[in-house]
Amino acid sequence: MKISIQYIIIVFLSIFTFSSCENTIDRPEQWPDWANISQPKIENAKLTGLNNESSINAGQAFKFTALISDIYNDLVSLNLSISINNREVFQKEVPLTGKESDINIQGYLPFLANFTGPVVPVVKLNALNNEVGGKTEMILPQADNITVNRPQTPDKLYVVDNLGQVFELFPIEGLEYDFITKTDLSAFGQSFKIAEKLTGDNKIDYTGLVWGTKDGEIISIGDESGSPIPISSPEGIEKIAFNTYSFIVSGAAPAIIIDKEFFDASTYAGYKSLNLSLSKGDELEFVGFGDDVSGILRPDYFINISGNKANFDGSAGDYTLQYNESNGFIYIENQIMTLPDVLWMGGTGLGFPQPPYIATSVWGWDKPADYIFCKKTAEGVFEAIVYISQGFGFKFFTRRGWESPEYPEYKAHNFTVTPSELIQSHKWTPETWDGNGDLIPGSTFTPGVYKIEINVNEDAKTIKLIPFN
Repeated sequence: MKISIQYIIIVFLSIFTFSSCENTIDRPEQWPDWANISQPKIENAKLTGLNNESSINAGQAFKFTALISDIYNDLVSLNLSISINNREVFQKEVPLTGKESDINIQGYLPFLANFTGPVVPVVKLNALNNEVGGKTEMILPQADNITVNRPQTPDKLYVVDNLGQVFELFPIEGLEYDFITKTDLSAFGQSFKIAEKLTGDNKIDYTGLVWGTKDGEIISIGDESGSPIPISSPEGIEKIAFNTYSFIVSGAAPAIIIDKEFFDASTYAGYKSLNLSLSKGDELEFVGFGDDVSGILRPDYFINISGNKANFDGSAGDYTLQYNESNGFIYIENQIMTLPDVLWMGGTGLGFPQPPYIATSVWGWDKPADYIFCKKTAEGVFEAIVYISQGFGFKFFTRRGWESPEYPEYKAHNFTVTPSELIQSHKWTPETWDGNGDLIPGSTFTPGVYKIEINVNEDAKTIKLIPFN
């Protein structure tokens, strides 16, 4: 049998190569451990009252429990966020260690102004481990959540000032939420809290409702660390009135005088304007506009109207009052405000919500009667009280004006619009521009004064029309 020289050479080279590789490669003593990818597991998550109640009142404490675990990786943290009516009212991040942790968080759910209840809060959980991408997000199911109710209005309340003095607040007959002091306040301190209960030695009992401030806003507080309500008048005050629905305190500061003589020529023909800073709850006294200003103000921005006085019910900020010399109405606006602080309404069929009820709005921004300046009531939630005529067609805008690059508008067909018999969305057809996303009348709509509410939050995009009075 003949064996070719070429074959012998190939075999020889193969053996040589294999031997060389075997002798020159150092095998590692131990291969590295590769990371195991995992996400934390959230189990048995539940929000209850401190004694495991399924329902509590706003202004009471809660308990959150859960088991957080991870098969492969160490836990790092759990973030708990609780929101009511699109407003975050509690947030806490808990550091974690190891691969399993029992969670028990206790906290306080504040009683917010204008809260009606009952509501189920939105509870968001975010658990992290120590690996990149090791995150689990979860929204607590309703079955494991709590119901938050509006507490009953107390029979009496107490004002406790920073000097420890106690003054009783008495219910105002015929008004569901209003209280007022009846005693001499000449020796009153510089700040105070309002309490539902007192201890035996006339101290605030924090097991009941207590009102103070947080970030300049009057809100219920859960313990003595809460800030008091300041008195800004060095001359003192004569009375304190408190509304347990709006949380507006009257008398805590002197009324802001809105004198007709203070108004200057406006940039709008036929108007006079006044620039001023306002905060929610400010008491305003209108001078030169007659003895009753209830017929010249918007009832969404101005409440508790009595004679020539009213309380401001908008967000704190700089505003311009525009006095229409023809119809006597006082419009309110801030031309440079944009989302998320305000929304604007533009279109046809809208008017000032006072007699003689005339629609004045147009597709334009030339004067205050042409459009509506909406009020913010919560994060992403706005409202306006307006007169609406038959045949209306309007939409919401994130800012004022037609500036480029495009109209900053919300198209109604991207929202849930209710009730359909009163208001509907005219769906936009891009090819023909038919409807253009306007809001239009439903089958049983009749002209009148309405409150329109819009929620622009992505998880709850709604528009609602509600008859007003």
